[in-house]
Amino acid sequence: MSSRLRRRRRKSPTPALIAISCSCPAASIALARDGARHTVFLVTTAGIIVGDPLSTSTATWLRDELAARFPGRAVRYVLHTHHHFDRAEGAGIFRPAERVGHSRFNEELSRARRVAPTFLDALDRNGNGVFESDELAGRSSAPLLLSKDRNGDGQVSADELYRQIQDVRRTYHDTIDLALGGRIVRMIHTGRAHAADMSVLFFPAERIVFAAEPPPVASVPFLFGPFRPSDTFDWIHAVAPLDFDTLLFADGTSLPRAQLTALATYLDALREEVAIGREQGWTLARLQAGSTVSSRLYDSGRNGHLATIYRTLGLTRVVLSGSGLGSYGFRDSRYCEAFPACSTGGAVPAGAAALSVSSGPLGFGAELQLGAQSWHSRTNALHDEEFALRETRVAAMVRYGKPRPGLAFSIAGGPSFTIGDAQGLSREKNAVAPLGGRHPLAGREHRLGVTVGVDVERSISPRMSFIMPIRVTRFLGKAPADLWPGNTTVTIGGGLSMRVVRRLNQR
Repeated sequence: MSSRLRRRRRKSPTPALIAISCSCPAASIALARDGARHTVFLVTTAGIIVGDPLSTSTATWLRDELAARFPGRAVRYVLHTHHHFDRAEGAGIFRPAERVGHSRFNEELSRARRVAPTFLDALDRNGNGVFESDELAGRSSAPLLLSKDRNGDGQVSADELYRQIQDVRRTYHDTIDLALGGRIVRMIHTGRAHAADMSVLFFPAERIVFAAEPPPVASVPFLFGPFRPSDTFDWIHAVAPLDFDTLLFADGTSLPRAQLTALATYLDALREEVAIGREQGWTLARLQAGSTVSSRLYDSGRNGHLATIYRTLGLTRVVLSGSGLGSYGFRDSRYCEAFPACSTGGAVPAGAAALSVSSGPLGFGAELQLGAQSWHSRTNALHDEEFALRETRVAAMVRYGKPRPGLAFSIAGGPSFTIGDAQGLSREKNAVAPLGGRHPLAGREHRLGVTVGVDVERSISPRMSFIMPIRVTRFLGKAPADLWPGNTTVTIGGGLSMRVVRRLNQR
């Protein structure tokens, strides 16, 4: 097929067929061109698979060309890379071929029929859903848009642009393989870059990927341009891992896979560098000055790439920490007022574990604190008692703090729930058994409270930090309770925190 197509290639910029070199004896892949727009098709022994059908006139021409060149081989599938009118209009020409697109295709098409498109340089300045003559003046897209002026009124509505585009019959979510004549074409969703329903077409046997309207991955030096960094990363991560040799674009240009993978490696390394820097509290200037990521092709734009990624990168972190503490309970004066001899609490060792999830400066978490036994005794002429109290406390905490080099501070606070377990003896001095004498003392009480505090952190590594938690817990209700001499407990200590999960949220 290759030599046959070359002999019949047209010199005119109007529709033409362009052969693609590949060693695929059972099938042939080629491009069809209409001006600057290209699409791809695969001819197999069992029929033909066509990519974007482009305009109605181009699709009609292509249908006739394929019928003449490959008699008896019907078009079985039309594969849409996305719903935009400049690439999807002619699908109905290939009836009864099955139309295939992403699961968002029909939804996006329905919306496009009501709202003027934003992917062109023309602007619907008055927001009425129509491109009017003054809005089209001087725009490079004016000829294309005016070619869709079906009623000849000099203006173009969204309905006129999308009226002839038909819904797809078959959809997919992430990937779908379409087999025909011993060949497979895989459609792969690449995220929201350019359109929410964007797909690329992967021809595994031919080792070719066809992409319409991708991010500017072929530009050197690389620029994100109008694409959001998150969309660019999603697109690259969907395409770069594929096993192919050549990436074909809808403007007729191509890119070797090695260059795409080099760009993917470079951008991923930059993002990781920014993520580590953000965790350490580094400024953009420090990141730019100390960046170690290097690429011969892309170094000239590195500071700009770092700035864009830094500005749009968010981090979600899950941090686990453990601390050794000293806990001190303050005694309420009323607890001992009827007892000439009274001794309560004091400082006791304790331990704490915490798990927190943060996104940016705001975080949420839970803390568990286990204290050692504190001893309490009091006596008067009629009664004395002695018991050990062990406190277990759970707190739900809201945290706020920004990472910074050196010491970093964050504040935390939230409701807490404390369980007090007591074991001991009480003695009634002036009574006859069974009321008098010694009796075991045991009990459990629950108290609600509010816990607030500060965490002081110093980074040891990107994942580890030394942490000094300071907490104050104030119980609700009146003091003293039976088991608690006071309403306020203070803990302070030191330990380690470790980031166990980090998720990059690129915007």
